[in-house]
Amino acid sequence: MEKEKETIHGFDIEKRELTEEEATRPITLERFTEFHHAAGEDFVDQCESIVNHLIWIGWCLHKYPEKSKDFLKVANHKYGGVQMTMELFENEDGEDDAFYTDFAEFLNQTESAKKRVNQILIQVTEYYNQ
Repeated sequence: MEKEKETIHGFDIEKRELTEEEATRPITLERFTEFHHAAGEDFVDQCESIVNHLIWIGWCLHKYPEKSKDFLKVANHKYGGVQMTMELFENEDGEDDAFYTDFAEFLNQTESAKKRVNQILIQVTEYYNQ
């Protein structure tokens, strides 16, 4: 019996082994933007469960103690998740650059999540830019 091929989280793209450089590549707002344009999808909409939202919220509580009540509402919400925190970063124009800038900063401090996100950013962008 043939082994089922592993795919990229949230996509029907066969997963490949990342090089060390790819796995440790810095996550940036620009890379998220490139992903959004290539895939036609918002990263968090498609891959929200790639990181533990409570760890993300804990990081946000440390960085933004003045917004602690808002972040704790999300943490305690029955269906809370990373996506629910996005609105806490949006400016008047509904831009999410501040969210993705901080999300990248957070991911760059978490080795395993950084590798999982790099896997998606790299392979999905490659796939749609072929």
